[in-house]
Formats: sequence, C-alpha cells, structure tokens
Amino acid sequence: MVFALIALAQNLKVIETNIIKKNCLNLKCKGFNAVCLNVRHILSKFDELKNIITINNRYLDLFGLVETLLKPDINNEQCKVPGYKIFRKDRQSKDGGGLLVYVKDSIAVKNRSDLSIITLETLWLEVEFPKSKPFFICTVYRPPNSPQSWIDIRRCESNQAFNCSNLISTKQHESELEEKIIKEIQAGRIAGPFKNKPFSNLRLSPIGLVAKKPPPGSKTHGWRMIQHLSYPLGSSINSFIDPQLATVQYTSFDKVLGTISKLGKGAELGRMDIVSAFRLLILHPDEFVLFGFRFQDNFYFQKALPMGCPTASALFEKFACFLEWLVRFQSCKESIEHYLDDFLLAGKARLGEGLHLMNNFRTICSDIGVPLAEEKKL
Repeated sequence: MVFALIALAQNLKVIETNIIKKNCLNLKCKGFNAVCLNVRHILSKFDELKNIITINNRYLDLFGLVETLLKPDINNEQCKVPGYKIFRKDRQSKDGGGLLVYVKDSIAVKNRSDLSIITLETLWLEVEFPKSKPFFICTVYRPPNSPQSWIDIRRCESNQAFNCSNLISTKQHESELEEKIIKEIQAGRIAGPFKNKPFSNLRLSPIGLVAKKPPPGSKTHGWRMIQHLSYPLGSSINSFIDPQLATVQYTSFDKVLGTISKLGKGAELGRMDIVSAFRLLILHPDEFVLFGFRFQDNFYFQKALPMGCPTASALFEKFACFLEWLVRFQSCKESIEHYLDDFLLAGKARLGEGLHLMNNFRTICSDIGVPLAEEKKL
C-alpha cells in the first residue's frame, strides 16, 4: 500500500498561530495520522512548526514538510522535535526545494531512497506495525513550473514501489527463505544478490514461503518459495497475460482407466514424481526483467519459471507431453500416462513390465537432467 503526501507551493500556507490554538489538524484517535505542509523555509518558522507538532503529538504520527530550503551544512539538531525522528532529502543542484519528515519515535520506519527517481523530489518511507503488512509513505514536492512529463515519471516511480513489499512469511521464516534462495542460486535458477538493480527496468514482485506437504513417513515439511505475480491488482505481471495462454487440459480419469484395463487383471502400477517441475523451464533472457524481487536489501531475478505464473502449468504440460512421448518411443510401450508432473507407468502382471518401464523412465530423466522424487515413488 502506498500513500502520497503532495504539497503544491502555490496553494498551501503556513498555519497561523491563532488557528494552532484550536488544534486545527483535527486528527482522529485511531489509525495512522499523516499531515503534509508547504513550509517555505523551515528554519524561519521552526518555532511555530514545533508548536504544531507538540500540540498535536498525541495522535500525529507523521508530519511531512516540503520546500524546507535546507542544505547539507544544516544538521538535524537544528530541526529536532522531541519524540520524533527526522528523515530529510535536501535539494543539491540549486536553491529551493527540500523535504523533511517527522515520524514518531515509537513507529518502526526506514528510509527507502532506493525507490526514488533522481529527477523527482520525493522521500519514500516504509512503515511497519506489528502483525501488519508494511506500507509506504511518499512525501512529494512538485514545483509549479514542472513539465507535463513530471506526471509520467511520478507514475513510473509509484509503480516501482508497488512491487517491493514482500509477504509476511518472509519475516516469519527469514532464515528458511534465505537458505532457499541460496540453493536456487547454486542451481542456476536465480541470479543475485545485487546491491543495485541489475536492469534499470527490473520489475519487482513480492515473494513469500509456503509449507510443502511432508513426504510419506516424515513429519518434517519443506518450503516452497512463491512469487506474488498477481500484485498489485490490475497492473501486475499476471494482469497482462492472456488467459488463453494459461489454458491447459490434463489427462482424464477415464483415459488412465482405459490404459490400465488393457493390461488385464493384476496389472503392475508405478508412480514417479518430478522434483521442482516448473523450475526446470528456463526463462528467455529478455524475460529476466519481469521476474525481479528484493530480499534483505538486495536485488535478485528469476532465471527459471517461478511459482505463481499462470502459464506455468500450460508450459510444463508441453514438456511433460514430450517426456511421455520420449518414454513411449524408447521403451516401445504405450502404458504410460501423466498428470502434470506425476507419471503413471504400468505393465502386465508378473512380467516385470512395470518395473522395466519405471527403470527406463528413470534413465531417460537422468540423461536429460530431470530430477525425480524417489521418496514419492510407488
């Protein structure tokens, strides 16, 4: 979630002293209260601003100021208000401008300067409350003479921020996620870590962890890393994928039953499962920019098809059909069916055909680099 605090220089004035006495901010006792004010030189009006904050400090969580006219040689002590921490962004190239934000000491917040586009005067903060998803506050100053392109650049900056907040599970299981990412890097399926974006147009989507079902006979479950490619609604990666491309038709129960019935009474059946099925499909380098994520202040991007992409099942089904055909061709047997990444291999009773087909399937998978979950075979 992103909130933008925007002050326009031509229509906001400093609150008069006689209004301050009436507690003009009219803050509510619940929720997160944020105020933005065009101050037009903070130092000349600091006593007045300090009074505003002090009088309203019971419910005032964040107070943003634009056109502070501060320079780097002015330290924070000259602008300090008890009970509040300071975040600021001074204009470097010429006079004017400048942003400063006061945030209550009790609120967990960090500066997200990585979200700012250098040509804009914006100050991004990430706010986090216990048991809640973090949200962004962006304090913005748009000079009166800004060109029309300012709006497009500003929209681009906001879109970037929409992509960055990970799921709560990344906080709850941070060490497990870190271990998972390292393994994926070692397997060549994720690239990183990068301190800066490896691509200027890298699209970031939230990541998280979900527990996998424990293997038979075990009470210990593993973890699956997921990427929330449907966020934000309406402008996500998945929002622009044609639903027709995600359409897939799996084998039917009747077809599998027909294959088994042809083998007669007492047919031997075996099942084999492919490990990390979707991750076997490598992304085209042109698509790397679409599948970025951020973790522990580092950037990464996917090199293999991630969980969460609606076309994943349809794409893997094409590969699974090829694998089924290859086993049929090399073994000269038709008694093989698959349902996504699960393969059913069958043979006539007491002839060892089922075991032979399973061994043939295992050999072919080994030759082409397809890992199998041996603990799941039946």
